[in-house]
Amino acid sequence: MEVNLVQKKFLMGIVVGLLTIGMIAESVAAAPWDNQITPKSGVGLGSYVSISIENAKHYSIMLFPNAPIRVLDVWRVKENTWYIIEVKYYRIPLSGQYQFAVILPESAEVNLKEATDLDGKKILSDEYKKVEYLGPWLGRNSFHFKKEGWLAWKVGVRLPTKFTKRGWTIIGTVGTSMSSFGDSGKLIASFYGIKRLVESLGKKFTLSALKKLALRSNFIGLIVTIIETGLNVDIGFIYVG
Repeated sequence: MEVNLVQKKFLMGIVVGLLTIGMIAESVAAAPWDNQITPKSGVGLGSYVSISIENAKHYSIMLFPNAPIRVLDVWRVKENTWYIIEVKYYRIPLSGQYQFAVILPESAEVNLKEATDLDGKKILSDEYKKVEYLGPWLGRNSFHFKKEGWLAWKVGVRLPTKFTKRGWTIIGTVGTSMSSFGDSGKLIASFYGIKRLVESLGKKFTLSALKKLALRSNFIGLIVTIIETGLNVDIGFIYVG
């Protein structure tokens, strides 16, 4: 009887070990090392970053090939209408810490109670999620998250949002595997510098004006300043009308 019990425990240990290896292999295999996933937007240092807005009209503005940022993603939304802003980070480190922040204009309203992770689990619920909400980042409408789980290679959030002010504005996200975002002052100054430039376009919808602004101002330089901090970053350009 004792021998049988030992044998059963030994076999059970092998089964558990194989299952564990299988889950790890499945998670690693799911990661996009085979380039099956390509980024639609965003500038990532190894990771892919993407901001999108469901049910909003999307435009891509091509800049010159030698520009540091080649494509501007523009989203046209209706004033005082709810949309889902989806922010994704993928091909991030499988282990260790990863954190990111989502930055929205002050005039936007976010329903954080209905916000979810990419699996549909509410951010503020007690159930296990792949992201944890850490609270406001540096001010109103900036939200700080971190990755949960060692084998999660893709994380993100879905934020119900409406824009209450007509005209041009921006949304942004920054992510890092470092313990902090580093020079937060430089990040905020650059982000709001871009925001001021874009909002100077006023309430008229014209893509050519945005392209001229990007190429003839310090707009690109401000984006490069953010990238030079070592962060993954994406910025979406919003027209509310």
